[in-house]
Amino acid sequence: MVSAEPGYYVPGNFGIRLETDVVCVRLGNSSDGTFLGLDPVTLLPFERSLIIVEMLSSEQLNWLNEYHAKVRQLVGPKLSGDDLTFLNQLTEPIKAAGHNCPPEGSGGATTKPALLLLALLATLALS
Repeated sequence: MVSAEPGYYVPGNFGIRLETDVVCVRLGNSSDGTFLGLDPVTLLPFERSLIIVEMLSSEQLNWLNEYHAKVRQLVGPKLSGDDLTFLNQLTEPIKAAGHNCPPEGSGGATTKPALLLLALLATLALS
């Protein structure tokens, strides 16, 4: 297990990073060799108010929605009442005009969370 911590820092000003613990997993084999990937161990929703959805590609938005579906699927059964309601609100699929998101669980993007950071950084740069 390792920590994936993409971040952005302005020396002497501020910094921000997304921190997720991940484990290396085997994705499959081909004639080119074995393919590995990173599977998140830390399952927390991304803060929606920090994401400029219009700046995400369809692939990035699909990845985010699939990640939130995984959080809901794996964490949801451990919660009840208000806690479960809150998790469900935080992990609702995000839709944006002009994006063609596939249904939950239909496969798709494998974009790393680091790309989501770009939208957050743009917010900081514009403010």
